Amino acid sequence: MTRDARAGLALPWDTSGLLVAVDTETTGLHPDPPENARVSVVSLAWRDWSEHFIRPARAMALPFEFGRGTGGQATLDLEPDPNLGPEEWRVLMEWLARQRLVFQGGSFDLMMLHAGTARFEGSSLEDAWYWDTIIGSRELDPAESAELGDIERRLNILGTQERADWLNSKKLRARVNLMEWARAAEYATVDAVVTLHAPTP
Repeated sequence: MTRDARAGLALPWDTSGLLVAVDTETTGLHPDPPENARVSVVSLAWRDWSEHFIRPARAMALPFEFGRGTGGQATLDLEPDPNLGPEEWRVLMEWLARQRLVFQGGSFDLMMLHAGTARFEGSSLEDAWYWDTIIGSRELDPAESAELGDIERRLNILGTQERADWLNSKKLRARVNLMEWARAAEYATVDAVVTLHAPTP
């Protein structure tokens, strides 16, 4: 690992086995031709168990191909370009492989992380998969919806305005690469935060 790459990602590098919620924003739904979708943003949330907070100690959204859409996604001329480089991608994949990963609909996220970005080779993180909140919700609350928004409402994770803003943002997700990065990062981070709060074993 290079010092620069580690500095670009404020992660607990020396820790393994953390419960980390992972969510991806992508340029489409299918990594195969003709769509060739790839990861544009990786969002993370995790708890520092030395702290006793209701909300996770840390959460972040990391752009790697934001604004560089393919297919129906237009490419933006971002200034400054928020996207991280190949070393940050590499050390992020290595760090995630050492954690216990939680997803909402993990088969899609794992598939896309395996496909990588348009510029960086993907990584197989199946061995780090720990829990899927869709499966958990269906097991623990079989009579309830397993959609992330419905899980959030049942658990009352977000404040009223934060919830309204987050749900409204989902209407724009099909064109996430056309959003202003600060706004897209905020909403993408909430996805990971809510996933982390969903019941896990």
